[in-house]
Amino acid sequence: MECGMVNVYAPQDIIEKRLLWNYISSFITRYGGNYVIFGDFNVVRSVEERSGSVFCSSFAEDFNNFINDVAGVDVPMIGKKFTRVDSSNVKLSKLDHSLVSEGIYYRFQGLQVAVLDRLWFDHCPILLHEVKAAYGPPPFRFFNSWMLLDGFDEMIRASVS
Repeated sequence: MECGMVNVYAPQDIIEKRLLWNYISSFITRYGGNYVIFGDFNVVRSVEERSGSVFCSSFAEDFNNFINDVAGVDVPMIGKKFTRVDSSNVKLSKLDHSLVSEGIYYRFQGLQVAVLDRLWFDHCPILLHEVKAAYGPPPFRFFNSWMLLDGFDEMIRASVS
């Protein structure tokens, strides 16, 4: 599967963010296909993605509109709730996102974003990965009532000979 990837470090200024989103949106519209857009978008999608600082609903609405325009899926995040912490550990935000096209999301249904430990910077690294659940073969089941069915004994004899 061919896939375009874009790593984003969005500007702080909302006008410059809108220009970036328009550029990415027009690029996806022009070339189509599957894509992954990930990185620091410097904006939150909802009030729950911010703590200890001001939430701006119009910025969030603009970002959500951008995601809808590119038919993107914001891959679910596991682990920590926030990806950016200020130096005083008071202002917390989820500024980092991994957006994928619907084709990618449905092809790799176990996609998750793991938030790793923050070591040197104010952002936690994020890891986009696919989780594959392997439960093994289904367990063998035997019901005693099967032995009461007509022809059961003959079926067992025929299967072992």
